Amino acid sequence: MYVISIISWLKHYNQKRKTVTIKKIDKHECLLVFIVAIIMTIWTYFLLKSFNTNALIVSTISVMTSLTAVYFQIEKVDVYFILILLTILY
Repeated sequence: MYVISIISWLKHYNQKRKTVTIKKIDKHECLLVFIVAIIMTIWTYFLLKSFNTNALIVSTISVMTSLTAVYFQIEKVDVYFILILLTILY
């Protein structure tokens, strides 16, 4: 994750203004992220269930919010911190 974040940071870095450009996601990308998150949530649920995980629902939601937050952080979307807070709360 760290290597990908550094590459993304360099990709979004603005040399003239010495800032990192924040990306605004459109409806298409938001829908795509939502669909992938649902698929990953179902997959994670059954994976954790196979390991007889305690607090299965909470663990599944935590993994889903973490993965979505990492994607948003890599893409430099300004709402990633909300998902990180949700992950911390779970």
